[in-house]
Amino acid sequence: NAFSKHIQKNPDSKLIIAGGDDGEKSSLDQLISDLDLTESVFLIGMIGEKDKRLLMQNSAFFALASTFESFGIVVAEALACGIPVVVSNRTPWRDVEKNNCGILAENKIDDFYKAFQSIRNIRYSKAICRNYVLANFDWKIVTVQFVKYFLK
Repeated sequence: NAFSKHIQKNPDSKLIIAGGDDGEKSSLDQLISDLDLTESVFLIGMIGEKDKRLLMQNSAFFALASTFESFGIVVAEALACGIPVVVSNRTPWRDVEKNNCGILAENKIDDFYKAFQSIRNIRYSKAICRNYVLANFDWKIVTVQFVKYFLK
């Protein structure tokens, strides 16, 4: 729904939704049709790691509108590919703005629409996005943090 608003001001934009449908494909197909987005939104299903990386590296930004995520590995994958993110405030990615890697948005249509408009006008550094992931989510760093927490 937020993309439907976005496309009105950015008619050349495309939304690619990848991954398993978890039983939602028919309702998504219907929503895409109802919103007249059949030329702008593409459900491509599951893709392999190589294709995922290629897709992300060639995207303007990544969006995750979620009502709940315990982590959201796909956000880390997008950042590791050097692309900024728009993420829901219902995810643990609360520091993406502070780290100049994207926008944290209320999980509401208008807020995501505004984030889509804003992210296109901000110049994000691919290196900063990648370094954020390396500095916070490399196995060596996560292991040390886990051991420190566990020993408390």
